[in-house]
Amino acid sequence: MLRRSWLVRTSIVGLPLLLGWIVADGVSWKPRILRVHDGVTALAFAPDGERLAVGTSGNQVSLWALRYSRLQWQHKVRWAGQRVAFAPDGVTLASSGIDTQLWDSTTGHTLRALPERPWNNSTDTLSFWPDATTVAVDSHIAGPLGSRACAILLYDIHSSHLRRFMWIMVPRDYGISSALLSPDGSTVATGVVRWLHRPHEEHLLSSAVPEDREIWLWDVRRGTAGQRIAVLRPPATGAAHDIYPVGFSGDGRFLLGLSLGSENLPQAYLWDARSGQLKHTFAQSGAAPVAAAISPDSQMLAVGGLDGSVQLWDVATNRPTRTISAAHEAAASVLAFAPDGTTLATGSADETVKLWRVR
Repeated sequence: MLRRSWLVRTSIVGLPLLLGWIVADGVSWKPRILRVHDGVTALAFAPDGERLAVGTSGNQVSLWALRYSRLQWQHKVRWAGQRVAFAPDGVTLASSGIDTQLWDSTTGHTLRALPERPWNNSTDTLSFWPDATTVAVDSHIAGPLGSRACAILLYDIHSSHLRRFMWIMVPRDYGISSALLSPDGSTVATGVVRWLHRPHEEHLLSSAVPEDREIWLWDVRRGTAGQRIAVLRPPATGAAHDIYPVGFSGDGRFLLGLSLGSENLPQAYLWDARSGQLKHTFAQSGAAPVAAAISPDSQMLAVGGLDGSVQLWDVATNRPTRTISAAHEAAASVLAFAPDGTTLATGSADETVKLWRVR
């Protein structure tokens, strides 16, 4: 029997957050809603948790003051805002699409543009070094077969000069589909696809055999060429599916991977990034997942579904704790935790960003 229960809590932005009925599949919350007028492609909280940067499919990057749900500024960028990231001091904001722009987040003024990348088709990595003076971006050609090469480029944010670059190369029969840099800059995680070369054909076809995608970890602390240190594989299922790295934990200890295959497969995985050991498998129920995020303290996992649902997991127990069945009217495709882990921001093609109190 369901109990009718109303709870009022104070959100981190200083406004009351009303929680609704306790229902069978979790807590149905009434979130704070930001309307952005385009599909959401990227989210990033400022280090103080009081501001949120948003990238959209309408080639916009905007900054919101969360205390009053107020739009502070927005600017056009070249192509969709694929990634946004704050410097540790909370002042500089980086946005990346075809090119990478640096902004003064307090005024919205453009600081400078970084040099165009060698290959600018896709951006997976956009992050700042702890010293707040170096920003890292990646450059690779994205596609169903990936690319054999990926570069991680480190720029001085004050001069735009290239400080260092690191190459990741895979063997002839493999391709890189995505790349992420760990918070301390020591490790790169790449999604890798195996190519199948068929005799008597002049082109390569993506392999359709089971277990044809993996995550490779690379040590990039020394030199210009990354050294492979681990291969991460999901459990054998007997079915072909994609596996991508989607994020490191805040301390870099764990790597979160997401499977974009059948709805009947386990769909999120957590590995120990140091040992390569698979720690947890999260079997998302319902629609196929399209996004995932891990909380800063590595205790909570959020998975966004193609049907607009969001499911929360307790990492220690490997159990789902809450489900929001209709968080969005379209896929919940972008997720980000606030720095203190109490708020989850979700974005979608339904042109909204929603802020949920999760603790």
